[in-house]
Amino acid sequence: MESKDLLFWIKIVDVIKEGSISRSFNRILNTLVNILAFSDACERGLGDFFIIGSKAFAWRLELPDYLKDIFTLNLLEFIPAFWTVKIISEFKPGSRIRSHVDSTNALSWLKKKNDTVARDYGMALFESDCSADEDYLEGERNKIADSLSRDTHIPSDQLIQVLRKHESTKDMMLDEFEIYLENESKLCDYLRNLKRKLPNKEPSSKRRIPSELATGKDGRNSYPLSVSRTIPFSRISKMKTDIKSATSSKPTWSATEITFLEQKLRVKSEKRDCDRDSRIFVRDSRMKDLNVQSLHPRDA
Repeated sequence: MESKDLLFWIKIVDVIKEGSISRSFNRILNTLVNILAFSDACERGLGDFFIIGSKAFAWRLELPDYLKDIFTLNLLEFIPAFWTVKIISEFKPGSRIRSHVDSTNALSWLKKKNDTVARDYGMALFESDCSADEDYLEGERNKIADSLSRDTHIPSDQLIQVLRKHESTKDMMLDEFEIYLENESKLCDYLRNLKRKLPNKEPSSKRRIPSELATGKDGRNSYPLSVSRTIPFSRISKMKTDIKSATSSKPTWSATEITFLEQKLRVKSEKRDCDRDSRIFVRDSRMKDLNVQSLHPRDA
């Protein structure tokens, strides 16, 4: 594991040496976020949604039988947060992301480096000029992501309607909210490769436990629990197209706008240093047009 960590840092140093003049300061300075992400997991599924501008992008995965009971719940809690960062870094480089998780173990994992997934997480950020900070979110306030991970038996359009009507989530839903499917095949491939790096373990089928959103007042579920969704495959990524076209009215949100949005989503947040209006710290990653010699020493 230590040798893999060394290879990870050697790769980073090599990249920095190749083009240090064009590397951005934004990953190490406190800059305002422009994407909020919320993730959750259970033994049978993963789910996440993230917000760009006025639209929420959601995805979910019901684990196929050959991947059930292979990974610990702590690792499953971390994977959705990592995977969303990977999606954003691939389709919208240069983003500033805040990941909300309701697992303290997942939160600590987001800060790890000596692990296969954690190294992939760090490399995705580094290679895309993205940055991410992490925040703990109480499970009671993470209803949407919880439902995405548990209620994979409910068709996407029906689940969105459930989220819009349920008392605990109706005020948290954005007007534009879409669940994307074509992401699932690629994630399964990643998990299959990850499984090969773990000790052999026979999969076992766990009973589906739906979220309270999918359960009526009488305790019954309105949707058949035995339904298992097939993993869709699409060569044309609608998610990629929509993410690239999604823009905010401004490059970054103000601290007030972030607070308002987090209040809507019932995120209990404390004041952070990175919520200060620190746009003056945001540097352009490309500095080739900057005539350094023309700067006064005091300005430089």
